[in-house]
Amino acid sequence: MLKNKKDTDRFLDEVLKEDPGFKLPGDFADNLTIKFEKYFAWNYYIREFLIYFFAGIGILAATTAMLFFLMAETWHKWVDILLNNLEGSIGIVVLLTFILFIDKVLLQYFSFKLKYKTA
Repeated sequence: MLKNKKDTDRFLDEVLKEDPGFKLPGDFADNLTIKFEKYFAWNYYIREFLIYFFAGIGILAATTAMLFFLMAETWHKWVDILLNNLEGSIGIVVLLTFILFIDKVLLQYFSFKLKYKTA
């Protein structure tokens, strides 16, 4: 086992000392850094949006559950109002989700992109 490790170390030393046979552009590290920053920025922005989205869903679910237990006798009236205005309710939820997505993902990403265009 020890001999195999020494052989591997010697092989890696030889390989790393050799010329790779190709040249990287001068701005390779800068371009790679920018690509990784964009990837991690997208990842962060999407995660932040999902955290806010599911936090809102959780708050809505907790509020609905509390109202269901506290106002059990008038619950059917609220359900009727919601079901009669289902299109409007869905439209409001979609609009709020879209605004949250624009705020937490797109605006931050475009300001991130603008930073690199002006730099």
